[in-house]
Amino acid sequence: MIKKTLLFLFLLFNLSTFSQNPSSGEIHQNIKKLGSLGSVLYFAAHPDDENTRLISYYANDKLYETAYFSLTRGDGGQNLIGDEKGDQLGVIRTQELLQARKIDGGKQFFSRAVDFGYSKTVDETLEKWNEDSILYDAIWVIREFQPDIIITRFPPDARAGHGHHTASAVIAMKAMELASDPKVFPNQLDHFSTWEVKRLFINTGPWWEPKIDSLAATMPGVYAKVNVGAYNAILGKSYSEIAGKSRSQHKTQGFGAALSKGNRWEYLELKQGESFINSPMDDVDTQWSRTGDNNKIQNAIDACYSTFNENAPWESVDQLLKIRGLISENNDEHWKRVKMQEINEIIQSCLGLVVEVLSDDNIWVKDTEEELNFRLLNRSPYPIKIDQIQGLAFDTLISNTLLSTNEWIDFSKVISLEESQCSHPYWLREDHDAFFNISEKNMTGVAEKSISPRFTFSFTLDNEDKIDLEVPVIYKHVDRVKGELSHQVFISPPITIHPVSEMILFKPGEKRQVEFQITSIAESGSATFYPVLSDGWKGPEKVTIEFTTMGKPEYLSFEVEAPKRAAELLLYPYLEMNGKQFDKDQIIIDYDHMEARMMGPRVKTKLLSLDVITNGEHVAYLAGAGDEVPKMLKEMGYHVSLISIDDLSSGLEQYDALIFGVRAFNVYPELAIYHENIMKYVELGGRVVMQYNTSRGMNIPLGPYPFELSRVRVTDENAKVNLTDTKDPILNYPNKISEKDFDFWVQERGLYFATNWSKEYRSPISWSDSGEDPSSGSLLVTDYGKGVYVYTSISFFRQLPAGVPGAYRLFSNIISGGKEINKLELKNNDR
Repeated sequence: MIKKTLLFLFLLFNLSTFSQNPSSGEIHQNIKKLGSLGSVLYFAAHPDDENTRLISYYANDKLYETAYFSLTRGDGGQNLIGDEKGDQLGVIRTQELLQARKIDGGKQFFSRAVDFGYSKTVDETLEKWNEDSILYDAIWVIREFQPDIIITRFPPDARAGHGHHTASAVIAMKAMELASDPKVFPNQLDHFSTWEVKRLFINTGPWWEPKIDSLAATMPGVYAKVNVGAYNAILGKSYSEIAGKSRSQHKTQGFGAALSKGNRWEYLELKQGESFINSPMDDVDTQWSRTGDNNKIQNAIDACYSTFNENAPWESVDQLLKIRGLISENNDEHWKRVKMQEINEIIQSCLGLVVEVLSDDNIWVKDTEEELNFRLLNRSPYPIKIDQIQGLAFDTLISNTLLSTNEWIDFSKVISLEESQCSHPYWLREDHDAFFNISEKNMTGVAEKSISPRFTFSFTLDNEDKIDLEVPVIYKHVDRVKGELSHQVFISPPITIHPVSEMILFKPGEKRQVEFQITSIAESGSATFYPVLSDGWKGPEKVTIEFTTMGKPEYLSFEVEAPKRAAELLLYPYLEMNGKQFDKDQIIIDYDHMEARMMGPRVKTKLLSLDVITNGEHVAYLAGAGDEVPKMLKEMGYHVSLISIDDLSSGLEQYDALIFGVRAFNVYPELAIYHENIMKYVELGGRVVMQYNTSRGMNIPLGPYPFELSRVRVTDENAKVNLTDTKDPILNYPNKISEKDFDFWVQERGLYFATNWSKEYRSPISWSDSGEDPSSGSLLVTDYGKGVYVYTSISFFRQLPAGVPGAYRLFSNIISGGKEINKLELKNNDR
């Protein structure tokens, strides 16, 4: 017999979990769920690929254990609500998924795959991800979660439209076949048994099968039809309504969804496993009899459900305690673990038992002390006694203190924060490329790990039964507009270092100030800052800084001289104080739709010595979605005015160029009414630069002459560039552009290329991914009147923040339109 280790890995919960209780109707349904032992695992590639309708249906109608396994955290995507990209965006999208799961009742898993951007082939995807490693993660999750059926969001072929999508289905199918084989990843069997999945389905539909409804009617053993729009009277919502709210948590991707009512159908196509006749779960025992129980547990649950009083849920506590006793004696370790957690949460909900540990500070520092407020509330008349509180440097016996009905018990205690990890996502603690390197044990599949200190409260109930509740330390405050807000406390090092600019652009040999914001939260006195300059970059070896007020940011500035040549340096500075070394940044990400998160990566800034010539001084920038380009333009020496849509009505003559950020016309469709103003500005001598927009719903004019948008993109950042007209002004002024300017690009060349453009446009650049014909719609240029109009699908929004030298030189040319800007002429013409 193999000894199993049960893994109790705690996710970060929204604080409403600890300060509010579900409604009596939701408790009633949760009691029913105790008797449902089916499980469904949904596979996809990205956070927003999920079909929340199916997840909501299986979690809330069938009451199965339902989980979403996203291979990536969406770090390679784009951001419609802020300028976070890469790792920071992955943190936000992880939170968006966890918020979605709180709404639809599902669980959440991830693999270690990094979203490296759009991929055209499954082979490229699996090569970059290291297929065996992702397969390891998938098999681990299957063995841990033990799904009866698997549903993939995409088919395992080119119809999926994205290499990541296709890979998610391929991985799911292989993992299903191998999860039952003890010879495959045998080290996992120290924790779980092998597991055999009954069936695997593709979540198909009319976009792949135009005749899906007739196919489902004539081939019932292959296709299943599921009504995800059914109404749940207990919850007062249809499953598609729940799904709409859940789906709308993906705000970074602009996926707000309607709260649909009425019948709505989803289709499943059997791809692997046993045939079925009536239901995808045919021949799956979804009651306690699957564990060998002789109906004792099932009958007890049914009796509790039928007698539940929604006006007095505490009356069911004794029945629930008896059910808990029966479950604890069951021999199925997997379902015992799952259902023991569920029933403890139900008992807590029936009691209206609230437990909080509050901190007055939202940030703690290692090796310091904090005063905490411990608060307990029993909102039911059921007798409850608090026995003990255990946690960080704290073990307190409370002599049979009875919790009076609806009366707070609270007391304060000074707690010492012993050596602890600082707040930072566990999957980002080590360097990564296309795959997260995670050395911490037993974190496979885990959505995130709580760093906040936790305390366990032990209670004795009326009949001497025990219940333990574990809660994190939280910071709670009231915003006069938003109301009560809270999040788990953050753990910070005593000193943090934040670069004022993440990238600083120098001309060769130029001297510039480099500045850091340094905050000492728990140390005072003198410290030494080490810039760590090298490779021809000149500046101080060290700088002294004084901290007089703890918690007050100090700004440290010093002069750096660039080499007299093109060069770049990733600067990793550090600070020494009282014999300790500090080198961590502090980034807090906080949006209304998610619980705030802190990141503490190693501090770094990029110094770039670049011979780039600019023409023009003052540019107007209308930001689009998640846009950092204005910061980069300032580094180039431009005076940048961030403008609003209303500013397009007049006064454009003061600007040398008018630049539109990525997806500006997608984000602001009302820009169409200013088309005439924009074109008039060009005609009178202005430069207009429009960065890419997506083709979806785009039926408004963008330029002075017609062109359309396609879904063509070049995803290989090293794809060979073809300068189809080397004499074109846009490639020659003010910088001479050559093929070398396209070295060292990141993630991709461009996306959503133009197509079917009018003959007035020039397209001097083309490129292609391997095996494809060259595409030349990434840069359109036309003279219009006395000015120049440029539409570009080149991913400058990635290249400029990444410090790609050639991208700066080319973008400077685009701003000038390949010609010298005569600002006086523009003003005179406008008059």
